[in-house]
Amino acid sequence: MTAIETDPAELLFRDAEGKPTSLEDLIDDGLDGAYRDRIPALIGLLRDGAPRDQLYACMVLTAWGVAEGFKALIGWAVQPGSTPWASHPVEVDRRHGTDAAFERLADAVRSSLQLDPGPELQHRQQAAVCALLGLYNRKFFGQAMQVVASDPAIRAECADSIVAAADAAVQSAGAPPEPFDLGWQAALLLSPVAQIDDTKAAELARKLLAQSGRPRVEREVALSLGRGTGLETHRVLEELAGSREPTVASDAAAALARRARAHSRAVQ
Repeated sequence: MTAIETDPAELLFRDAEGKPTSLEDLIDDGLDGAYRDRIPALIGLLRDGAPRDQLYACMVLTAWGVAEGFKALIGWAVQPGSTPWASHPVEVDRRHGTDAAFERLADAVRSSLQLDPGPELQHRQQAAVCALLGLYNRKFFGQAMQVVASDPAIRAECADSIVAAADAAVQSAGAPPEPFDLGWQAALLLSPVAQIDDTKAAELARKLLAQSGRPRVEREVALSLGRGTGLETHRVLEELAGSREPTVASDAAAALARRARAHSRAVQ
């Protein structure tokens, strides 16, 4: 076997010409199938590698639409205590110092959405998203899940799971199990919720605002509800536009203006 087939560093961080590359660039460059010859070795690394290498192999395989990557991802999401890095995180968010592995896995699913869709791949993607959403009130996801859940096909097929995850995150926002800003993370998911159920989005926004009162969360609520089109989220935005916090009021006013422009285009 060649080094590229046996050495994790060569497999994950070398391009086709043997030059150093980032994991993100490797993933992007392989979306067209350029690195399909590495898939068997990546599957082996996912099975037998060190914890960090298992995570990275799963990310690459998932991003490239490979079934083994999705299977591992879903298994870890269903039983997060069984992950190879459960007791010693291998990816840590710099701001909060918390395990960021599931953020990276959600981003891998996002990358896979760039592939040509097919029934089997779409089923894997939807199953992965629903499994990850079950962790949304317990694990750090940053903005990755908001982006994935806003994909029209994912949003349509995983609507119940998205709403349930947002609900759970709002309920848990006062006492997150890990040291990260769960209130802000809950606010992010209100963006796809606002496109699924306007009334529910407004209800969750009001609960979150009552718990938080922090400009960072209020601003994210305003940005997220800007994606809605209904009367209830409009009312919440009007209230935020009257905030004494200038940045909150400005973001809410901008969201209302965007919604007005979108409505004007829709009726033309």
